[in-house]
Amino acid sequence: MALAAGSAGLDRTDHPAGSAQAFAARGVLIVEVGNTESAVRRAFRRLPFVWLEFERGGGGVFLLSREQLPAR
Repeated sequence: MALAAGSAGLDRTDHPAGSAQAFAARGVLIVEVGNTESAVRRAFRRLPFVWLEFERGGGGVFLLSREQLPAR
């Protein structure tokens, strides 16, 4: 799917939260977006992403709590 996602990598992305609100009352959503991090930041400016950093490199991984997700 990622290869068919367009130049910004978001053509197949509706919303990072998707239907996550339907799950765990106190859960978190962790998503790896890789090289499309910049595009995700621009496309969803109002979401309070917590971008995770890793001891041994890597990136493009965010965390949102259920409370941070907008109602759908």
